Amino acid sequence: MKILIVDDIQEIAINIDKIIRYNLPDANIEHAFTVDGAMFKYDEFSPDFVLLDLGLGKRSGLDVLKHIRKNKSKTKVVIVTNYNEAYYFRKCSELGADYFIDKSNEFNELHKILNWQV
Repeated sequence: MKILIVDDIQEIAINIDKIIRYNLPDANIEHAFTVDGAMFKYDEFSPDFVLLDLGLGKRSGLDVLKHIRKNKSKTKVVIVTNYNEAYYFRKCSELGADYFIDKSNEFNELHKILNWQV
């Protein structure tokens, strides 16, 4: 399984990586910390899953989501964010996100999405 983790806070991306590697040791994981970096890594890496934060500095993870969906990609996009307002949930759904996780309250749901045993 190939997973791209996109978060502008490097420590968060690394912690998510550690959790996934502990539960899915054979996962192939890459990181990106900016919108441009995420688009480049996505194009080069062709992941099965993208774990995408919405707050990426001066730009938005919504730009990355649009980039992923512009070619009808089958990559599963999991929004992992603290932006838990209804507007963001609705916008991400409209743009084709597969899942929406509130980092603060629902992070434990990630195991169901990536199919590891708890």
